[in-house]
Amino acid sequence: MKETYVYKITEENVDGCGEDAVEFISANTPVSGRAALLFEECLRKSKLDYGNRDFDTSSMVEEALKAFSAQTGIKVELCAAPYQGEFKF
Repeated sequence: MKETYVYKITEENVDGCGEDAVEFISANTPVSGRAALLFEECLRKSKLDYGNRDFDTSSMVEEALKAFSAQTGIKVELCAAPYQGEFKF
């Protein structure tokens, strides 16, 4: 049986009033150590690149997933809970 690792992603203060937005991703391998740091960097870059263009959290996360997969070869995609870990950006 192939294992799947699910992570919770929280974009904090999406509306400027303290509300958070949550998405979940699944990966075909654990995302830890350097890969986790790279993924967090991809999330921050996506928010900077797309945040000013009225993109929703889901769209920003999808862009970050594409960049992360291209750099690492780790297959990741949006999914539903339950989750393995959490990333905030």
